[in-house]
Amino acid sequence: MDISFIIISRSEDSITKNLEHLKKTISSSTFKCEIVIALGNNPSMQRNKAAEEASGEWLYFLDDDSEIDEQSIEYFKSALVKFPDAIVFGGPSLLKSQKLDEWQEAVQMVFTSDVGVGPIRSRYLSLGPTRYSSERELILCNLIIKKSEFYKLGGFRPELYPNEENEFLSRLGKTSAVVYSPLIIVYRKHRETVMKFAEQMIGYGKGRTRHFLFSSDYRDHVYFLPLIGLVIIACLIVFKLKLKLIITIVGIYLALIGPTILINCIYKKSLKLLLNGVLAFGICHVGYAIGLLIGFFDKKSRPASIFEVRKIS
Repeated sequence: MDISFIIISRSEDSITKNLEHLKKTISSSTFKCEIVIALGNNPSMQRNKAAEEASGEWLYFLDDDSEIDEQSIEYFKSALVKFPDAIVFGGPSLLKSQKLDEWQEAVQMVFTSDVGVGPIRSRYLSLGPTRYSSERELILCNLIIKKSEFYKLGGFRPELYPNEENEFLSRLGKTSAVVYSPLIIVYRKHRETVMKFAEQMIGYGKGRTRHFLFSSDYRDHVYFLPLIGLVIIACLIVFKLKLKLIITIVGIYLALIGPTILINCIYKKSLKLLLNGVLAFGICHVGYAIGLLIGFFDKKSRPASIFEVRKIS
């Protein structure tokens, strides 16, 4: 069985370190492997073009900062034996443990908590057994798809970036099996600054709205809870309703996120994590809500440029 590892990036420099790690990892694999690199500025189109050039039976999609675990390929093999009907496999993107600062810890706390990201936290945490799953638990920086089925469904839709994999998996999940394995792992870092994290969450919100408008599902409504909360608070402020009511709502929010932050502060023995935690939770929810709102009005697509696609055997 053959695997084509697909890596996308804006530049050659961004992939050098993890490319060498991937080469070392696949050198001991029992699979016949190749690496396909797609450079450009439109991730969805880059992945689609790289998939066209790939010769493997399975397409393993990675980002340029995805550091694959040395055992992930073997765990994919085991999952395939256990779930032979599945055509998509994936697992979590875990936080690299080297040289972490308090901000990285705070973002990780948000992404791995129920109150932070709800049903998608298993994208950032190894949870439970290998199982049938859905788009809620899989992430595109660590996703394996059978090439023939990828073509049948027409690949990723660039206009839905950065939620193109969610729409693709939702479409695919209606007729085919999708599997989540907590042992198929890649390691990455979170956004390193407050502004980059805010941009990420706004982008996720915009992508979710575009996905919802393109192919809505009743289960998608849960993702709009942050927007509902933001609209309620905005209305209270605009119509100059009682300050006490606004304080009560903010107090309820702090009571919801407080236990998670305090437990992590005690465990990490860090008071700085307290402030970073409140900030990270706030940016996650408010930024996502703003993105959801913008997504209803912003119809612009990303530029369509692919600089280079090449194979490394």
